[in-house]
Amino acid sequence: MLADAACSTKSALRLTSKLPSCFLLASLLAARLTAANAEKTLQQDIFFSKSWGSPRESQLMQEMRLWGSKDIQGSHRVVAAMTTTPTRIQLIERVVDSLLNQSRPLDAVYLFVPHVFLRDGSQYILPPWLQQKAAENFHLRRCEDSGPATHMQEVLKIELDPNTYILQVDDDQEYGRKLVEKLLKATSPLPGRAIGAATQHAYSYLKGPVLEGVHGVLFQRKFFDSSIFDYTGFSEYCKLHDDLWLSAHLARKARRREALTSRFGAKPLSFGFRSDALFQGGAGTDNHWNFFACMSSLMEKMPSLWEPEDRVAVVAPLAGLRAQDAAQALRRLLRRLQREPGFGPHALYLFGNIADAGSLLRKRPGKTPEMTVPGGFAATLPGPSGLSMDLVFQGCGVDAPCSWATTLRTVLQFEEDPATVIVLSDGSDANMEAALHQHQQCLGSEATLHVCRASDGSTSFRRIAAYSSQDPLRTAAFMPYFSTSAPDMALAHRKPKTSEKLDPTRNSGFRV
Repeated sequence: MLADAACSTKSALRLTSKLPSCFLLASLLAARLTAANAEKTLQQDIFFSKSWGSPRESQLMQEMRLWGSKDIQGSHRVVAAMTTTPTRIQLIERVVDSLLNQSRPLDAVYLFVPHVFLRDGSQYILPPWLQQKAAENFHLRRCEDSGPATHMQEVLKIELDPNTYILQVDDDQEYGRKLVEKLLKATSPLPGRAIGAATQHAYSYLKGPVLEGVHGVLFQRKFFDSSIFDYTGFSEYCKLHDDLWLSAHLARKARRREALTSRFGAKPLSFGFRSDALFQGGAGTDNHWNFFACMSSLMEKMPSLWEPEDRVAVVAPLAGLRAQDAAQALRRLLRRLQREPGFGPHALYLFGNIADAGSLLRKRPGKTPEMTVPGGFAATLPGPSGLSMDLVFQGCGVDAPCSWATTLRTVLQFEEDPATVIVLSDGSDANMEAALHQHQQCLGSEATLHVCRASDGSTSFRRIAAYSSQDPLRTAAFMPYFSTSAPDMALAHRKPKTSEKLDPTRNSGFRV
């Protein structure tokens, strides 16, 4: 209005003579209004995430409300990991504070600062506020630069408890106070899955979304093995697209990924749009090129990477309790058991004499223990075309006899996704590959409560069958990612028939 008043004249001639002054005044006022409203503008959803009205997400929201009374304050350890650049480290205090002030307090907030920024060789100058930041759960860690994935690479070396939740975040967002609380609540109806806030790359052909850390992604430590550190055979551009690399890692392990449409209050900060941002080509390459160059190398090595696939976990004893017998059984399993695309297995859970098994595994290159497993250890068994297998070994011996109950508790803690197929084998020389095909054909629907038995005597069930009837697991976990209608609700709600009740230790052919 001031600009209009300044430019109002009694004649066209006077208006013409004052035109430059009018433009100047209008420009100054516009600049002032822009500055005054800059913060308000940045609070808007610049990373626009359309609400598609998906029945799947509507169902999920209903189920999250059912879990509203669940105590998430005393649940598993939850940590956040972030990294930054030399040009941004002076500007990220609001980001750090937003993580330290979550409604569900984080057990640790890690800021990983490389010694040297490899992109241009520059040094980091730590600001005074960062050196004086006093918080019991804030940890500043110096490290080597691994690119945009530095924070995830480093936190996986520190946090070794498989049940720990890891929140991946960026350095240019002020996060909403309830981000951690909401993502944790989403893990209740969607257990055993990575969950991201407001992810953009929801391509239907990718077996789920490529989760983006910009608004926060909640992983669990058990989703990752040592292959996450190995870029051998893949494009160098994969190092510049950590979101794709992390989601591809989960996809090849058949770990499911979930994306919610809400940002849960995250606000982008202005420096995130500068020329040094990756999406602006800050690494010297277009980020779309980084995505597709990395994707090309992933598909070349693993053509079936993004095809729908059930996660399959095989549980087997090592024949006998003597160390020599355990070693022979382990050698036999490792020699004949290979993962088959589309059928698994993706994980192998063994129990037996841990001393001899550990010695045997250490002789195999690349099989170093990773996560902590009480009374045992975890390792990675590489396979052809990137088809690695998780190996979790539960130790026992003469003084501590093997127990199926103890072993199954370990399996069920690692494998929480209700759709996961769990196969109980006797570790014999039977054709396990053929048995896996039989089990998947028998189990059929992801929501089935059936227990199946293959011709080799092995038994299988989906993880949903081992959940308590008191757990309000409904249908969202079994709905297609890009569904247009809800599935048959009765299947997930029905109670098992008497013949279907789960007793994994009964008539299973185990020799322990």
